[in-house]
Amino acid sequence: MITQLNSSASFRDTKPHYLLLDALRGVVALMVVWYHFFEGFAFASGTAITTFAHGHLGVDFFFMLSGFVISYAYDDRWQVRGRMDAGNGTKGSSQTTAGDRANVRNRTAGDRANVRNRTAGNRTKGSSRTAVTQTMSRRSLLTLGDFFKRRLIRLHPMLVLGAVIGAVTFLMQGGIQWDGTVVAFRWVVVAMLLGALLIPAYPGAGYDVRGNGEMYSLNGPSWSLFFEYIGNLLYALFIRRFSNRLLLIWVVVTGLLWGVFVVTDVSGYDMLGVGWTLDGLNFVGGFLRMIFPFSLGMYLSRMYQSCTFKPVRVKYTLVLATLVLFALFSLPYWGKMAGWEIFSLNSLYEWACVVLVFPGILWLAASDASDASDASDASQSQTLQPQTLQSQTPQSLRTSRIYKFLGDISYPLYIVHYPVMYLFYAWLIKHQVYSLSVAWPAVVLVYVFVIALAYACLKWYDEPVRHWLTRSLVSPPPKSNT
Repeated sequence: MITQLNSSASFRDTKPHYLLLDALRGVVALMVVWYHFFEGFAFASGTAITTFAHGHLGVDFFFMLSGFVISYAYDDRWQVRGRMDAGNGTKGSSQTTAGDRANVRNRTAGDRANVRNRTAGNRTKGSSRTAVTQTMSRRSLLTLGDFFKRRLIRLHPMLVLGAVIGAVTFLMQGGIQWDGTVVAFRWVVVAMLLGALLIPAYPGAGYDVRGNGEMYSLNGPSWSLFFEYIGNLLYALFIRRFSNRLLLIWVVVTGLLWGVFVVTDVSGYDMLGVGWTLDGLNFVGGFLRMIFPFSLGMYLSRMYQSCTFKPVRVKYTLVLATLVLFALFSLPYWGKMAGWEIFSLNSLYEWACVVLVFPGILWLAASDASDASDASDASQSQTLQPQTLQSQTPQSLRTSRIYKFLGDISYPLYIVHYPVMYLFYAWLIKHQVYSLSVAWPAVVLVYVFVIALAYACLKWYDEPVRHWLTRSLVSPPPKSNT
């Protein structure tokens, strides 16, 4: 459903959110946490992950979802000033590229419906141009600086807090590496500061305080935000300018490169789980792991917004998507075939999930929306309109609030749960507990705790900090002339 019950991540001029996509992000974040419990059992026992073995694919789904949402939120806001000037009969201030023209053509169905409604009864060419100008004047005009400020405000406060929580839990653990080596306090401080600045550690560095070679020893999952930032940078500088055809070519090329990388097992991991370290080819693998699903998500968003393909609506979409993802993540590890050790069957399966299944799930979730034209006028306001509340039954409104909660906690949960997991892993090693059947009380306790911690961080830190930064750094949207 598209609704103005926007997530806590919203700016004043945000578009209506696909709440089901937000909810799906929260569900996948919960699955990633679930996967990390079994990663802990394997780490403590020195064995491979045998249960929920493909749960790390949740990160790949995050990348695809991120590309979809960023394309939806920002594609039609670039170079808009030149278009508005042209609509007013004056010369535009900048030359619009082919990608920008495609972005303008691919503005949302809600905007197109809004223009049609405003021009009903007046079919002249001049009045149509005026209606387009009036519609677009209500939306913020983005420069590169505006975009980067918005992304930093959205992502970085929790990154900083994640590094701080990671330092605290590391000191609670005794300030020692996994092999028992004592780490000097100054290196913990350095690791925390560099983690807060998203500067990665190379294996063996003094600030690789846990000794695992992680890019961010105090909060491992920060590696995906490192590549997310790279994806955002490439989007703002280059990819947003691609025409739909060029974007499709880009998606195919990066997908094939990523497929060759993982199927031939260049990393030696026999799975898609690369990018968390700077060791070997992990940087190349991590970049391909991010850029392919991110770009594919962008392409899907463009196709959806331009109505190139029809939406596919099914009942109980969130339940269906959750069951499919859980089943995919739960299938056993696929070992290599005798005589074909050069090929990774397990990586082929995971790559196929990203290429074939994830786009279908994302399309179904995006399709589970009311007619976007109904929300065209509401999209100009951040507040929940009274008519929207009146149009929802108590049950649907309750469902929307559940979806919103899942979306709101998804990022805080992802970014703060792992420092707590380090303590859980240390407890498993100390007590030699290697299975869920024995550790389930602790698992339930930790699961509930990290969800509560994520919600507390959201309400008491993330939202207030982002609201303050938004007021201080983000200009309000231009006022409408109507």
